[in-house]
Formats: sequence, structure tokens, C-alpha cells
Amino acid sequence: MNDELPLRGPDMPDPLGWWPPAPGWWIVLIVMLILALTLRWWLRRPRHINFWIEAQKRLKHIQETADDHLLQLQQVSSLLRRMAILRFGRETSAGLTGRAWLELLDSAWPRHDFSQGAGVLLEDAPYRRQSESDISELFSITAAWLQYQQAPPPEEQVKQDV
Repeated sequence: MNDELPLRGPDMPDPLGWWPPAPGWWIVLIVMLILALTLRWWLRRPRHINFWIEAQKRLKHIQETADDHLLQLQQVSSLLRRMAILRFGRETSAGLTGRAWLELLDSAWPRHDFSQGAGVLLEDAPYRRQSESDISELFSITAAWLQYQQAPPPEEQVKQDV
């Protein structure tokens, strides 16, 4: 008998190329792209800004940096105007001047410091040429007003406690 059989070795497939990648690599690529886009959106998203805290920082900056009392009065008046527009809306507060402006500020809290106290300085502050008045009390009531506006109204505090 013939000891040699005509046997062949197994046929091996051709080696795999690097392109096109396997389906698993496509999935990894898509997931990485989604993660990159999500990270980009998350880093660029608008962040919640507490405008009341920023206004308090601005008030402190005005108090510390400006030496001219007239300039300080004008800057405090401008700051209060911006915050009143945020609080009451442009239609309600932007056009008010004089006594009506001060009464609007007083309507947002239980005190009457703007229409009957040191806040009277704001009535004509943007139009003054000179100011020798002491505005330290104005800074304190403005800071108190901003702090009061930041806190939720008492009715909402009760609802949150329940």
C-alpha cells in the first residue's frame, strides 16, 4: 500500500486589512463622537447666574474703588435701575424718575428708606454736578434692598419648609 496519502493542509484566509474597521470600532467611534459633542455642549452651556449676588459684589466694588461721591451716586443709581428692571420688568420701572422711582424701590420691601430716608439722594443723583453728602447709609440700604430681593418671599419660604 501506498503510505503517502494526498492530503493538503487547511486553507488559511487572507490576513485582515485595517480598513474597513470591524463593527465594534464603528460603535466606539460613534460613542466617542457623542461624548465629545456632549462635553462641548456642557462646557459652553449658559450657566445660571444669580444676578442679585453679582449686584452685591458690584455695589461693594463701587464702594471700595470710586473716591468721587457723585460718581458713586450715579453708579449706585444705575445699578439699582438695572436690578429694578430685572425685578419689575422694563415697562414698569425703566421710565420712572423722581419720587415715583423711589416709591417703586420701596414697594419691593417693607421699609421706606428710599422715599423717606437716605435713598432720597437717588432722586436727582444722575443730574447733580457735585455731591458732598454722606452716602454710606445709601450703600447700606442698597445692600439691604439687594439682599431682600435675593431671598424668596415669606410665602414661598413656608411652602419650601413644608
